[in-house]
Amino acid sequence: PPRGHQTLKKEVKDQVVTYLRSKMNQAASIQAARQVICQEMDALKEIAEKKIRQEGYDYPVTVSLTVSISL
Repeated sequence: PPRGHQTLKKEVKDQVVTYLRSKMNQAASIQAARQVICQEMDALKEIAEKKIRQEGYDYPVTVSLTVSISL
């Protein structure tokens, strides 16, 4: 994708992270943090969709939580 798309992805990520930071104050454990994220999935999608539309694009948005374990 063009460089502008990478900038848009970073801007979307920054907005999502900012939103989640305010919610994570309540999370005392990894499990609690996962629960907060799951509860906020619709809001996260809306944040991403709004930013993408503001920039003049109509990209589809999917939100998911994955768990990765490294040993």
